[in-house]
Amino acid sequence: MQTDSVRVAAVADTWFNYSKQNEDYVVSASLNGTVQLKSRDLKSIFFLLGNYSLVSTQNQDYRNAWLVHLRFNRKLSQLLRAEAFLQHQRNKLLVIDTRFLAGAGIRLKVLDGSYLSAYLGQSAMYEIESSTDFDQQSHNWRHNAYASLSFSPAGGKVVLTNTLYFQPLYRALGNHRILEQFKLEVPVSRVISLSGSYDYYLLSVTPSGARDMASNLYFGLSFSL
Repeated sequence: MQTDSVRVAAVADTWFNYSKQNEDYVVSASLNGTVQLKSRDLKSIFFLLGNYSLVSTQNQDYRNAWLVHLRFNRKLSQLLRAEAFLQHQRNKLLVIDTRFLAGAGIRLKVLDGSYLSAYLGQSAMYEIESSTDFDQQSHNWRHNAYASLSFSPAGGKVVLTNTLYFQPLYRALGNHRILEQFKLEVPVSRVISLSGSYDYYLLSVTPSGARDMASNLYFGLSFSL
C-alpha cells in the first residue's frame, strides 16, 4: 500500500511454466495484482488485491488456489488510520473450499523514514469457512495482528518488504494462523521490476484436526503503472 501523493497505482506480476516428458506434463502458473485508489484529500485509500496459483498435471491439480482482498483505509492522524476489509479465498491444498472474512481495526505508523517504514495493525474479524472434504462449516471471531516493515536502500531502486500476521481465535488462542511474506523488488525500467517472494503459512488446527504448514518461493516480473 503506497502512502505518497499518487492517487491511482497498479502493480501486477506473473509467471508461467510448462514441462513435458514423454506423455507426462506439469503446468504451473501464478498471477498477482493490486490496484489502489485514493480520495482527492488523500486521506482515504481503497486497495484491491488478488492472486491465483496453479500447479497441475494430466491426472490432477496439486494446487488451484485464489484469493481476493478489498481494504479501506482512512487517515485519522499522522500516526493512526482506521481500516476495514473483506476477503474471499479458496485453497483445496489446505482443504479450504471457501473462506470469507470481514473485519475492521486500526493501523499505527511506527516508522516513516526516507529508507525505512514500519506499521502495526490490530483488528477483529468474522470468519466463515467451509470444507466439503470433512463436511464442515465454521463461524468464528478471530483477532488479526500484523507488522509490516519496508526498506528501500539505493535511492528506492531496491525494495525489501516483510509482513507478518498472527490470527488466533478469541475463544481458543491455541487455534491460530501465522502468515509471513518476504518480498524483494528490483526495478529494471520505469514499468518493469524483477521480483521474488517467500510465503510461509501455518494453520495450527485444520478441519481434519491436524496441524498444517505451507511455503512458496516465487521469482518473476512485476509491472507497475
